[in-house]
Amino acid sequence: MKINKKRAALLSLIILESGLIGGLIGCNLAKEIQAAEVEPKQETIELKSEYAYTDYKSLGEFVITHYCDCQKCTLDGDGITASGTKATAGRTIAADPDVLPMGSTVIIDGHTYTVEDVGGAIEGNRIDIFMDSHEEALQAGVRTVEVFEEI
Repeated sequence: MKINKKRAALLSLIILESGLIGGLIGCNLAKEIQAAEVEPKQETIELKSEYAYTDYKSLGEFVITHYCDCQKCTLDGDGITASGTKATAGRTIAADPDVLPMGSTVIIDGHTYTVEDVGGAIEGNRIDIFMDSHEEALQAGVRTVEVFEEI
């Protein structure tokens, strides 16, 4: 027996109104529609510290300072790094090339930086992060953090 769309709709309406299975179908459809309209919940997973950096290798603790391209922070104040690139906030760091060779990438507080510069006072486990302004560099202060490299 073939049923066209009009007959199928009419038959569905009759079944729904008769209450034979309408209650079940209507209830399930309402739940599906309601579930589709609700945004999926984002699950938050807390990682224990020993698992937080499984894709990274610790390079140890480094003293983090900050600098800008002003003449107080650099010799010439032109913003050109020792590697020849233009220093860029959020990317450029200065490090001791004996500890972190030029071009190395490191992760500090979950952010990836590239060693593009060196500095007269940057020796051993010390990193200088480039900032857009002298005020920002001063406000960022000095701190000691664990530094990582991607493995």
